[in-house]
Amino acid sequence: MPIHPTTYTQSFSVNSTMAWSLEPLLRTTVPTEATVSIFEDIVFYRTSFLIFIVISIIYPTVHKLLQCINSYNELESLAKQIVVLQHTVEAIVLVIATPIFTYLMVKVNFTQDPNGESMMSLSDIKTDISSIFLCCICFMTMYLYELSSRIDSPRPAFFIHHLLAVLDGFLAIIFPTAVMVKTCSALVYFICFEA
Repeated sequence: MPIHPTTYTQSFSVNSTMAWSLEPLLRTTVPTEATVSIFEDIVFYRTSFLIFIVISIIYPTVHKLLQCINSYNELESLAKQIVVLQHTVEAIVLVIATPIFTYLMVKVNFTQDPNGESMMSLSDIKTDISSIFLCCICFMTMYLYELSSRIDSPRPAFFIHHLLAVLDGFLAIIFPTAVMVKTCSALVYFICFEA
């Protein structure tokens, strides 16, 4: 017996006013006002700048902390220390940001009311899309630092992977349409799990 789509959707109901479904991801669009107006908001730029500063401070701080560990100091070359440092910073950032990013991705892409419409107001959508962009900027900044610090021994696979990850996030900023926002945010989200 085939499952009716509304029955399937309602079976995952969290409460009487909200359900989980793939329909919003596949069929609904993010209003243009929600994506374009993000770039007119000074808070978005301030938060982006704060992310750049925090990521910049995390690297030397973690390096100083790792120097307290003998096995880190005993590594043969600076290149190996850089790799350990980058993976440690990546782990710290992902442990903090991935739950937030997951919540936002599910909220924006998979929630709908029982009538099949998005439950979010335009201001809620703008806030959530802005937060998704900021998560993408956080990961892109981290990857740009990794690219710049391994310039002495670049491997083609490493370079291409990190460059594609950064370009995924930039595409949503360059072309802030509903399709690009959903596609690029999903690609950046899956990069979190790859890391």
